[in-house]
Amino acid sequence: MGLSLRVYCYDPSGQLYSVPETVASAMIGVAVGKGVAVPRFARCTVRFAQFIVELQDRKPVSISMENYYVLRFDSNGVADSERYLRETLEMRDSLFGDKMVAGVIDARGIFATRGRGWSPTATEKIKLNQAVFGEVKVPRLPKLALCATDARIWQAT
Repeated sequence: MGLSLRVYCYDPSGQLYSVPETVASAMIGVAVGKGVAVPRFARCTVRFAQFIVELQDRKPVSISMENYYVLRFDSNGVADSERYLRETLEMRDSLFGDKMVAGVIDARGIFATRGRGWSPTATEKIKLNQAVFGEVKVPRLPKLALCATDARIWQAT
């Protein structure tokens, strides 16, 4: 039994894409340390779905974890990774942080989750599950290359 990470996104028009793990990580600044420019997402909020899938003989057999989040992109198509990471840390801190004074409710994580997450419709959930298990083909977002005009930015090609 093995595990695999599967990432998908819905563009603003509702088209579902498979997202290479390197592109997904780079969008939030994890892999390359800088934002990735995805021009088709300029000035958009894009919904992402992330799945950890159990594999048997390299074929998906079950979903171990699912996570739904949004990324906001600037005019160049670069994700606001600072906001994403800040909301993620606020969510984590509310779960594992310092003890609060009795009678005080720490709602920071709730608000961070609201700003960061989304819930798929029944139809979207079915389509995502079909994509995870290979029952439907979805187009893939392109891989990464250095931007020709700005070597500090990686660009989906």
